[in-house]
Amino acid sequence: MKTKFYIVVLLVGVFVQTFPAHGAETDQFLALEAEINDSGPALNRYLNEQAAVFLAIENSHRNRTETAEKLAIKFYYHLFRGLQSSRLRSWAFTSDEVDRFPDLSVGYFEHYKKSIYDMRSFPFLMPMTRTIRIGNVRFGIDKFGHFLGFGRRGYKSYLKYRKRGMSDEEATRKVIRYWIFSERYFVGNLTDGIFSYADIEANYQGMQMLRSLGEGENAHLKMVDGQWVLTRPIDAMPFITPDFDESYNHNHYSFMRKDHVFEGLCERYYEKLSLPIVSERFKLYDETPKSIVKDETDRYYAEREEDPRKLQSLDCMCESLAKENQ
Repeated sequence: MKTKFYIVVLLVGVFVQTFPAHGAETDQFLALEAEINDSGPALNRYLNEQAAVFLAIENSHRNRTETAEKLAIKFYYHLFRGLQSSRLRSWAFTSDEVDRFPDLSVGYFEHYKKSIYDMRSFPFLMPMTRTIRIGNVRFGIDKFGHFLGFGRRGYKSYLKYRKRGMSDEEATRKVIRYWIFSERYFVGNLTDGIFSYADIEANYQGMQMLRSLGEGENAHLKMVDGQWVLTRPIDAMPFITPDFDESYNHNHYSFMRKDHVFEGLCERYYEKLSLPIVSERFKLYDETPKSIVKDETDRYYAEREEDPRKLQSLDCMCESLAKENQ
């Protein structure tokens, strides 16, 4: 039975790889010691410029969007329609205002070879993207796709659950639980052998920012004299959390990806995690309260009485590899 399951998983993985719109990965460990300038002010400036463009287009239409919630969803579409059509991702990858590591002088193959994914794990491809810093948080540009795309879709599901009578917390937890399931069986493990908890955090925070744009009396988007307006500037900073950083909020790995990645991690980076520049960053991260994503993930694994986060902790894996090599 297990053999059949893994054959199905393998075939689905190969099938998924035939589509050009798969996601990308970033090696935050590669940037552990790198100096990266804060691109937060540039991000906020870009979002507000795009909001002005978007609202001008929206207000030029004869039939206006009926609610602020729907308008906020449309704004996310404006920023991100898909992996091959994303204003925000394209801006983050090309803008002179954004400091990236490695910079664009480093080509794809050189970047790939330097990363912890330098050995290909059949049947998975590995599109690579860059690390940036927003505020004190380092993360990959790929997280913007999760923030906007999954955040948008999650919010639409959240609204459906609320209409069915679920409380805010029940609806939110149900959406997060679906993201965990999806990461485990579709968009994570089966596309590249990587389950990213940071992706789920980005999904959630994107949904939360979307809610701030369109929900309640304090919404950013409001109708004034027949025109949609932005009542105050958008600030993405509160929605960028340390759990976006995969060198801090570790992935877990499947298939051959696990052995290859941990060999590189233990050999190149395990000791570097105790460097002052890294430990001080993580100490600052630790002081930031965790979102509901962490709690719901803990509940998910408690129900299954297994937790791969423990089995694949760096301490556990690196100690195991060291014993094997003795």
